[in-house]
Amino acid sequence: MASVSIAVRDLTVAYGDTTALERVSFQIDSGQMVGVLGPNGAGKSTLFEVLAGLQPFACGEVLIHGQPASGNPGALAYVPQKERINWRVPLSVIQVVMQGRIRGHRWLRRLRPADIEIAEQALRQAGLWSHRGEPMASLSRGQQQRVFLARSLAQGADILLLDETFSGVDIRSKESLMEILHTLRDQGRTILLASHAVDQVEKNCDCCLCLNRGVVGFGRTRDLVEAGVIRNLVGTV
Repeated sequence: MASVSIAVRDLTVAYGDTTALERVSFQIDSGQMVGVLGPNGAGKSTLFEVLAGLQPFACGEVLIHGQPASGNPGALAYVPQKERINWRVPLSVIQVVMQGRIRGHRWLRRLRPADIEIAEQALRQAGLWSHRGEPMASLSRGQQQRVFLARSLAQGADILLLDETFSGVDIRSKESLMEILHTLRDQGRTILLASHAVDQVEKNCDCCLCLNRGVVGFGRTRDLVEAGVIRNLVGTV
């Protein structure tokens, strides 16, 4: 039987008087690719921040592999919608990926040979080894997203949260990214993909979580498509 990667029960998040998420509940098994759909302001990014332990919540329970999210940070990697990178600092591709090994360690601690090998393997898996010495700013948007994905792989997490990873990415890069994600899913990683590309979610995701502050629908993507749940949400996405 598949193990449970993420369990959320009655999650409510509020910003002052504004409720971002209300009584959200769902459970995701390991080794699934889950699309997260919803209109702007539906709470997709808020949900990801909660899962990553970056956003406090008013009430409810969030478990990652059976443990509170804040107590199991290494199990999960988060690629936010807008990466906080100082583009004026000329970081190379491999330096960005190495950040995945620094996380959880002291900044002044020298990386071990094993850390460097893991980072190199992650970059090869993302298909960007030949670009390892190039500055990040010189890459296309699609290539940059693959570098951020490689950084998450270097972190060693088995749950990946990808917030609008395909936004602003050309078709060829989207296909390349999706091939990587399918491979990772087949290797047993759990992937949550927030996206406005409904057709892409329908085609590639095993399950779908439809959000609009609360859960509008959750289950197998095929079932939600046949029931019209996803298409009913499309008009607001």
